[in-house]
Amino acid sequence: LTAIRLRETAAGQMEPVAIDIDNFVNREGPLFGRVAGQAEQSLPGPASTLTGAISVTGRMADLVSLNDGSGRYLMAWSPCRLQDGAVLRPCTDEYLQQGLPEAEPAFGLWILNPSEGTQLPVVQPQQGLWVTELAVATASRMATVVPESDRDDALADANMARIDIRSVYDLDGGFSDFMNPGLPGINSIADFSDPAQVTPDQRRVRFLRITKGVLIPNEDVRDISGAQFGRSANFGMREIVGYVPVEPDGSVRARVPADAPLGLQLVDADGKAVFSRHGAWLNLRPGETLQCQGCHRTNNPQPHGRTDGMAPSINDGAPVTGQPFPNSRADVVPFADAGETMAQALARFLPDSEWPAINMQAFDAWSDPAPDPADELLLSYDDLETPAPATAACQIQWQPECRTVIHYEDHIQPIWDLPRMVDVGGSMEDGTCSSCHNRRDDMNALQVPPAQLELTGEASPDQQEQPTSYRELLFNDNELVLEDGALVDNLVIVTDGEGSVVYQTDEDGELILDNNDNPIPVTQTVNVSATLRVGQARNSGGFFDRFAAGGVHEGWLSAAEQRLLAEWIDLGAQLYNDPFRVPEN
Repeated sequence: LTAIRLRETAAGQMEPVAIDIDNFVNREGPLFGRVAGQAEQSLPGPASTLTGAISVTGRMADLVSLNDGSGRYLMAWSPCRLQDGAVLRPCTDEYLQQGLPEAEPAFGLWILNPSEGTQLPVVQPQQGLWVTELAVATASRMATVVPESDRDDALADANMARIDIRSVYDLDGGFSDFMNPGLPGINSIADFSDPAQVTPDQRRVRFLRITKGVLIPNEDVRDISGAQFGRSANFGMREIVGYVPVEPDGSVRARVPADAPLGLQLVDADGKAVFSRHGAWLNLRPGETLQCQGCHRTNNPQPHGRTDGMAPSINDGAPVTGQPFPNSRADVVPFADAGETMAQALARFLPDSEWPAINMQAFDAWSDPAPDPADELLLSYDDLETPAPATAACQIQWQPECRTVIHYEDHIQPIWDLPRMVDVGGSMEDGTCSSCHNRRDDMNALQVPPAQLELTGEASPDQQEQPTSYRELLFNDNELVLEDGALVDNLVIVTDGEGSVVYQTDEDGELILDNNDNPIPVTQTVNVSATLRVGQARNSGGFFDRFAAGGVHEGWLSAAEQRLLAEWIDLGAQLYNDPFRVPEN
């Protein structure tokens, strides 16, 4: 039982409806395999308008079931009345035709009995009584608590839970390897998971990144301005719980903190998210295992999030019991049970494979022959020459309290300020980012920052609560030029559609002339687009491509530095990710 209301409406404008939660996930979406029907059904009773028109049948403010088995409801209802000066009139045709306005509602409480078609007063309508919500106290039996059969007591004791994904390549019931173009001849999860057909380096998705939303205290505890959140406060603050490898069939099995808002991202070998972040927080109870079929596009009508109504997974799992997965070696996973995913089978023989890790460490349990461990993908904070956003202890051994917490001032700005020598045309030169991308050259003379990008850490003149480099990377700006010893906005002359110069005019449309009686051209600034896209490291190629093979800064940033930058961008490019790290106003 629920109510349909307008987003902006006066009290007493609702329509009660019953929702079929057993067969529908939303108004247009029946659960998989259920016979289509009506997701919503209007309840019998006085008709109520949701428009601003006079409701001749009265106005309903709320309706709740008595929960006594009789099918009756308690209703807050006001009869329709018209205001005729100081006199109240009934809503009959005689008075409606006079155009009298509707009077303020006078709510009372009524017992509505749909089976008998009656409504009986409990509290008579009262002028000035405004009802917003009803509640009924009735005797009831406590529901019998049935222990969850799949509850993992060991996980519960550690305040942990588990996420079990059959295949991230199951995209709304179809196979997607998130690669464009795809691999020739690879058309199914069975093909893609076969180590004889596809190598780990050929798979774009390598890890599942598990993130956690940070709770923001009341402003009386910590008053944080919008600018201190960063470019987009909508991302809030986020931490990284850790990474778990995605197995060749797209399956994932990960232990995660219980009773915490968790987010998921699929990540490539560079640390960039390859698909949209999960749009809703996941919250698991201690010992719970969340079964998930795969991934979903935004606004896809297929039901998900309801384990009793999802379509079957397209990952059939192991074809037989007692044999290794096709073309995989047998030293780590000697055999699988029919229907098991690779992650499930691996966790059975190697339980520690479920634990997240702070660093991105791949483990290939399937290729035959086995790869050299030294050749396995590893992106480690140990390779940073600047402060790491996670403790050394957590990098060595993940614990439930371990988190990666990235702050721009503490972990990103030091990358720009790190002294580094780079190879420029065969000679080693100073490649410190903030020294080059600066409005002062080596001789302290004023200059236009190279590529119109300044990476210094002092407060920005545009927003004192944000560093200059932060603003330059994430906000659009005006192109600068050096003119008469000063840096000023570059102003270009505006032309019309035919290429003719547009001149300034007064309110009468007459040309405005300068001191030499010449017309004055209209000028405008030149926009410089932001270098980075918040939440989208994969779409920030204008930055990362410079450091790739063939780029103008090839090799100038290490893989570990680029991984940290990608993480920070994907999380939301926040200025801070801990409210108590934010300077107090």
